[in-house]
Amino acid sequence: MTGNAGEQDKPALEMYYSYAPQDEALCLELEKHLKPLERENLIKGWHRGKVPLGTNESQEIENHRDCANVIMLLLSSDYVASDDCYAEMQWALERKQADGPLVIPIILRPIEAEDIPFKTAQLLPTRGRPVTNWPSHDEAFQDILLGMRRLLEREEQQQRQPAPSLVWNLPYTRNPLFTGRDKLLQQLHTNLTGNKAAILTQPQAISGLGGIGKTQTAVEYAYRHRDDYRYILWMNAATRDTIITSFLDLATLLKLPERQEPDQNLMIAAVKHWFTAHDGWLAIFDNADELSLVEEFLPPGGKGHLLLTTRANAPGTLANGLAGAYIEETQCSLASYLTQYRKRQAALLHRRGGTGKQHPEPVAATWSLSFEQVEKLNPTAADLLRFLAFLAPDAIPEQLVIDGASQLSPTLHPLATDEALLDEAVAALARYSLVRRKRDDATITVHRLVQAVLKHHMNEQTKRQWAEAETFYQRAIAIGEQTIGPEHPDLATRLHNLGNLYTDQGKYEEAEPLYLRAIAIDEKMLGPTHHNTIIFRENYEGLLRQWKTGKGE
Repeated sequence: MTGNAGEQDKPALEMYYSYAPQDEALCLELEKHLKPLERENLIKGWHRGKVPLGTNESQEIENHRDCANVIMLLLSSDYVASDDCYAEMQWALERKQADGPLVIPIILRPIEAEDIPFKTAQLLPTRGRPVTNWPSHDEAFQDILLGMRRLLEREEQQQRQPAPSLVWNLPYTRNPLFTGRDKLLQQLHTNLTGNKAAILTQPQAISGLGGIGKTQTAVEYAYRHRDDYRYILWMNAATRDTIITSFLDLATLLKLPERQEPDQNLMIAAVKHWFTAHDGWLAIFDNADELSLVEEFLPPGGKGHLLLTTRANAPGTLANGLAGAYIEETQCSLASYLTQYRKRQAALLHRRGGTGKQHPEPVAATWSLSFEQVEKLNPTAADLLRFLAFLAPDAIPEQLVIDGASQLSPTLHPLATDEALLDEAVAALARYSLVRRKRDDATITVHRLVQAVLKHHMNEQTKRQWAEAETFYQRAIAIGEQTIGPEHPDLATRLHNLGNLYTDQGKYEEAEPLYLRAIAIDEKMLGPTHHNTIIFRENYEGLLRQWKTGKGE
């Protein structure tokens, strides 16, 4: 591999050095010897020694490690003895098994073979001879440099776009900033391949709110596992018409004689028969929100894997797709995104990357469409969601809604006396994945971004109407104290939200103890670097600035 003009245009592979603090000097020495690879734009190395002053070290390390294409494990007795280092090695190997980054083990100092899960042939320097056992470190690091060139060349060959023998029609390119879904992707792979006798033809679904990354997750799965299939076939399942169009495209791609058949039913039957007659395929039905509609098009058996993305019956929510789209276009850090999100929620929620169809509809538009459907079908559910937009988003007690219904809009008054109506309203919202309900503890959770979108579309008068919620916040805190306990993170969120309300009202003295208690709970239960703790602390600092300004200091 040489740094010719064509390769200079390719982005360098992000490389993360994992090492024990005792080996930092050897790490820096190795980094110096690998500079030729950086000059040739083959790699871009990063390690904890490059954390900028004044930033969150743990968060910086996690961000760079999670985005790495190559992970260098600098092994020694100190590395193996460190619980943190050993856990990082296990994490890297789990990602590698999920077709994640290239993991390269480097033996810095002598180590027992049984302490590491690698074969000698996988190790650098050659035959796993420790760097400190070579006549000189320069010789050892030169050997590592040559070995790295071989590994990177092989990796490049494997990472090229699908081989000509693979029939492939994915409409999206791979997102280089895709991150944070390794457990989901590994579980999906296990479900599809773990029990061939029982699961081979059982569809698997990636479900959740619209616009939060389901499509990107399916795309990433296809790229990671493209070597496992002979055919990877993508269908737009948003409507019956889009499915039929996708089937016609497949008939053309697969060169079926029926592709010119004027009778659509015959063409559809031919495509479904193709699935039953061939093996080694992955069929992806994207945007399959109407499962009953998609069912008639699914292969009636077959010898491959079925994957759906859908908003139906979402078990949880993910906001990483939105952050990734913004970060990819602006090249900012994740920490910077979180800070900007707090300042400019509406703009970020509506932002669409400038790369056309590579990023689906923005979050705000997708959720707004879902909300419009709910409003048509169940006005009570729509008003319930408006009310929930002004409460702490996590684990909202249903009793709070029931007790306060008589004080809310007229459409919600009946909820105070008929809990069946609450069931119907929550079911309507859950059907579009706008809320989640936990029956065991009688709570409702709504995504923070859903709240932000709803409030953005309200005028100031409407906001004031729904935001007169001080008594509800206080009631939610009281219920939380009794049900989930005084040190639960959900209670911290309720305290923080009441603090926000008081800050907006200029009641700074009332807001301060609420912020401080929320921060204390999350620092104890979640840690000082958790994003909730950081947000709570930022809002408290904002309170202090406003308070100081109000005093004229």
